[in-house]
Amino acid sequence: NIYIEAGEGAFVDFITLYKILPKESVLVERATDIKSNATVNWHDAVDLGGNAEINTKSNLNGPGASSSSNCIFVMQGGSVLKINDTKCHLAKNTASVIFVRGVVGGSSKADVSGLTKIEKNAVGSEANQKFEILSLSENASINPVPSFEIKNNDVKCAHSSAAGRVDEE
Repeated sequence: NIYIEAGEGAFVDFITLYKILPKESVLVERATDIKSNATVNWHDAVDLGGNAEINTKSNLNGPGASSSSNCIFVMQGGSVLKINDTKCHLAKNTASVIFVRGVVGGSSKADVSGLTKIEKNAVGSEANQKFEILSLSENASINPVPSFEIKNNDVKCAHSSAAGRVDEE
């Protein structure tokens, strides 16, 4: 388990490289509380032959707080990847990005879920989610799910999701 408390004005880049072999399983639980004008960026590169679940929750607690999650992955064999990333905007003028890009081969399964929550008092907040996942096999399974819970109208939010298979030609 990983917990980061980013104090006022702090800047954190957390970089993780995973090489998970067949028959191996990894569970990652991460959380952060981000104060005023602080930033926490998560960067992941995953080479997956086994199974992995990566759960991240970022609480943007102070005005001007920001967080991004950037993940790139390659899957093979019958591996399973679950990514659950939640960004909670709890103060005004906060910003978040969830960006996931991956390639799925064999009979692997990728479930990628992003949830951005923008509370009533988080006016002026901005959020973006972008998922791009490519399948190299008709037996591979891809399930990208970007979602938002927005409780005020003074925000800028966007999402996109592209998932597809490469033709044999």
